Order: sequence, then structure tokens, then C-alpha cells
Amino acid sequence: MNYEMVGLLLPTRGRYEALIKSLISLSHTEKAKFLDVVIVADDDITSYNIANGFDAKVFGRYTVYLSEERLYPVSAFKKALGLCNSNIFTWMNDENSYNPLWLMNSLSRFLLEFPDKIGVLSLYKKKKAGLGMSSMDFIHFNDGEWFHKGYKVYYPDDELTCRAILLGKYAFSSDSGIFHDIEVTKAIPVIPAEEKLRYKKIDRGLFYERSENNFGLDPKRLYKWKGFVEINEESKW
Repeated sequence: MNYEMVGLLLPTRGRYEALIKSLISLSHTEKAKFLDVVIVADDDITSYNIANGFDAKVFGRYTVYLSEERLYPVSAFKKALGLCNSNIFTWMNDENSYNPLWLMNSLSRFLLEFPDKIGVLSLYKKKKAGLGMSSMDFIHFNDGEWFHKGYKVYYPDDELTCRAILLGKYAFSSDSGIFHDIEVTKAIPVIPAEEKLRYKKIDRGLFYERSENNFGLDPKRLYKWKGFVEINEESKW
């Protein structure tokens, strides 16, 4: 397989021990020189210092950005995307750990499912691309959008998943080699509980409102899918 640079978008805030463990695990990636790592420390100087001080010479590119004001997850991911120089990219969590072969597994599967590089590959859950791989080509195909700007914290990956399915461009990898480790050590709350609840209600309302007309997609483009049972079947599209 001919490798190309793959972006890895990683917003972070407050989970310091997890971030260190995740970066160490990521650095053991086979073909790590093809990773374009972009870390956005969301209004958190400690996360910035941890990421900025990490020995990142194993990666092809390594960018750390400190936001001057609170971005919240959706804007932080979009900021990371804006700093990414790669066509194909992944979006991750700072509590992830990685099998050394995760990049080769994920990229091989993505290119198998989407030879034109236009699609969304979920790398953790079958029904939701909370962690995933896509491309700038898909964003162009998806009316210029990745995560919809209306969401603050929740539901951008739900809409992305739905739009990809409705466009016939969604698949799931059951063996990506990416794991989500729940941190047991004390961490600064990423978002206070009351604030999380408020944004969840607002973002959920926006998601359901947008879902009523298939998120504004042209009806002529919609793929008639049969449900998640067909995802990754040989004849799915």
C-alpha cells in the first residue's frame, strides 16, 4: 500500500495523565512518520505544555495549538482540522490508546471501502463515528461540511454519521486497534455538569430539528439504506 500523510486531530483539556499515556501509545505507531498530529489545548496551558514538551520526532508533522479562549469540543476539532495539512484525517480522544498497527489497519480499511477517498469510516462504534477517519474530499462531497457549526459539544458526530449513511458513504472497522481507556485518576472536568446538561439539550434539539429534512441534503442524492445491519456487508452499496 502506498502511504500518505494522515491527520490526527486531538483536542484536549484537563486529563493530564491520560494525555501522557495516549501520546506515548501513539508514538509506538507503525509508520508514525506518516502521521500529521494536531493537538488543540482548549484554554488549558498544562495540556499545552505536556503536548508541546512531548518528544514528537517520530511523527511526520506535529502541531500544538493553545486556544486563548474556551472553544468547546466541536470548535476545538474544527480548529484542529484547520491546522491539518493532510487530505485523509482521523479524529481522536485524549483517553485513547493504540495498537501499533492501528494506522495501517485503519488506512487499509478506509481505502478498501472508499477507493475514491470519499467516505466516513467509524473506528470504534458501529453506529456512530465518535472516533473515525474521513477526508477533505469527503467534506467537499458533503456540501463543504464535516462537523456542523451549530453544535457546541454534542451530536456533531451523530449528524456526520447520518449524513454519510444518507450519502452511501459510511463504513465501520471492528478491528481498528484503537481503544478508549477511562482515566481513573482525578481530572479537571472538561465541562461543568450544569453546563454539559444545558448544551446537551440545545445540541439535541438542533440535531432533531435538522434530522427532519435529512440535514438539508438534496433528496436526489440520498442512498436508500436498510439500516445498520447492512453496514460493511459485501454488497452494502
